Amino acid sequence: MNNREGLETLGWDELEQAVERFIAADGPGTDDLPADEFFALWARFEADRRRQVVEVEGEIAEEEVHLTLAPSSMGSAEVEGQEIRLPDGTRIVLRFRFAQAATA
Repeated sequence: MNNREGLETLGWDELEQAVERFIAADGPGTDDLPADEFFALWARFEADRRRQVVEVEGEIAEEEVHLTLAPSSMGSAEVEGQEIRLPDGTRIVLRFRFAQAATA
């Protein structure tokens, strides 16, 4: 297969051989990534991750608080009872109490 041919022009045997060569070579562009590029990409990944916002909505019904994910955050976390579980494994547990009357 030359560079101008696409995968759709290959027969089954040629496609299978191309896949086997790809796997044996560990994919295209297997050169090492320079450390400065790796750390720059890692810093960008971490900055993007920290900017992610998970919106949780709460409703107070009588003496209970019910939490749900806002529609904009569906799939970005799980809410069960007063616990929020983030994709990275972080658990946020909310504990509520009635406000104490101020004494003078």
